[in-house]
Amino acid sequence: APTPAALAQRLVVCALEDKLDLLYAFVRAHVASKTLVFVSTCAQARFLLEALRGARPGAPLAALHGKQSQAKRVAVFRAFAARSGGAVLVATDVAARGLDFAAAQVDRVIHLDAPRDAASYVHRSG
Repeated sequence: APTPAALAQRLVVCALEDKLDLLYAFVRAHVASKTLVFVSTCAQARFLLEALRGARPGAPLAALHGKQSQAKRVAVFRAFAARSGGAVLVATDVAARGLDFAAAQVDRVIHLDAPRDAASYVHRSG
């Protein structure tokens, strides 16, 4: 399936050591937005969540990854989807499979780590 017609896509290329700083700045600048951040591994999801918590970007933070129980993943997703204001959800592809992110009214999707293939990109982007 193609990406949605209304989807605006942007690419930012940066040095690896600048990724977290750029993400933090982006989240701070869009604190009222619901932002979904995709990473490659469960360890990266946990690390990024803790790094952002330590930096206090001003938005509620949560992570969704495959090391969580199905019940925990569903609860985290539902809490994110129910928020009417800004929030950041860090997720892996596997954990996000089968969840209706369109219903969560996500404003921004960030591919902090590149997806495995084009189909994964389309799935992530909605």
